[in-house]
Amino acid sequence: GASSDILKKLSMSAVSGGYRGIIIYLPESMNTQTANMLLKAIEEPSENTVFILITHSPESVLPTISSRCQGIRVLPLSREEVSAELQSRFGASREDADMAASISGGSVGLALRELSEKEDVSVMKDLLRELFGNLLRKDLKASLETGETLAGLESREKQKLFCNFAAEALRNIFLVQQGMDSIAAISASDAPWIREIAAQCSKSFSRKALEVFSKASMLIDRNVNLKILFADMADRLFMLI
Repeated sequence: GASSDILKKLSMSAVSGGYRGIIIYLPESMNTQTANMLLKAIEEPSENTVFILITHSPESVLPTISSRCQGIRVLPLSREEVSAELQSRFGASREDADMAASISGGSVGLALRELSEKEDVSVMKDLLRELFGNLLRKDLKASLETGETLAGLESREKQKLFCNFAAEALRNIFLVQQGMDSIAAISASDAPWIREIAAQCSKSFSRKALEVFSKASMLIDRNVNLKILFADMADRLFMLI
């Protein structure tokens, strides 16, 4: 098993007598038997040996393991830091970098993926503007038709991308409504339609709509009927706006 492989590697000498590093990703997924096999090695590592356990859920790691570790919380980068990294290291334009950073969750890797899928993001943006436009015109039929278009996207990943993009737009709409434009991550090309929506919808819309998109994103992974899912989403948003 994995624990046996790790212990076998620890029995080998380090290259050039340097440090040996063992990285365990998502240690909370270890069963009790695996954890017990590694317990002594983690508690009393041999000389010049470092164990690094990476988890997004430290409270789920077995107490016998977590009690023997020093916790170091690594926070995600700010939008400004992600954008600056994309511009300085990867040559992205300011507008593209800001856009990718705004929906990256503080991850440069995710931001790079968004940049590589720039055409997809443009499609998502157009669909979102279309959906919000139909909602503001109180055109339920057109809103449901946009929902059907979303259900017909070629992959669930793109449907989730739409939900993530919508969530970020709603946060910016809320900030604009609160007079906090300066801290909203809005590109120059997006500012007009974001402000237009902010001016026309209720101040409670962003919070309630965010819940709708979050639930839709979660259900996309659960093999539900996508036509029903996006029709329901459009209907709920129509009732909220």
